[in-house]
Amino acid sequence: MRLEVADDAILTASNIHYEMAEKSQGISYGGIGAMHQMVRRLGLADEINREVSLLKVHVPYWESDHVLNIAYNVLLGGMRLEDIELRRNDEVFLNALGAERIPDPTTAGDFTRRFEPGDIEALMECFNRTRQRSFRVLGHLAATLFVTHLARAQISLSHCW
Repeated sequence: MRLEVADDAILTASNIHYEMAEKSQGISYGGIGAMHQMVRRLGLADEINREVSLLKVHVPYWESDHVLNIAYNVLLGGMRLEDIELRRNDEVFLNALGAERIPDPTTAGDFTRRFEPGDIEALMECFNRTRQRSFRVLGHLAATLFVTHLARAQISLSHCW
């Protein structure tokens, strides 16, 4: 089989048209809503809530809310917990997650200080089991990339505090 040399790039997208309604909103964190749906469908949030028990009362946040809040902060370029404040005030970001609010940076810091070594291991096992489930659902490459990004976010947390 011979490959032919292309005369031009194949990604040309010359017929794109945009229409904006009065209530249109845009987000600079492309894919965060889809990523969160994947987290939910793979059962990661439920597993974190089942396996990581740091809170006696869930008013209003669960363990997964805290973990995902911090992980999403890192995935979206946040370098410190204080960067969460940018997303707390972003209505479009909150809408993409289906949330009225997310934990503030101080609450996130309080949450991270509750972790003992066993809790970190339990959280990492949640990521590992989700990775194994995701291989069946997403395929090896996509699953590895997705869970590696979440795990990288969690690992960066353990080095910061």
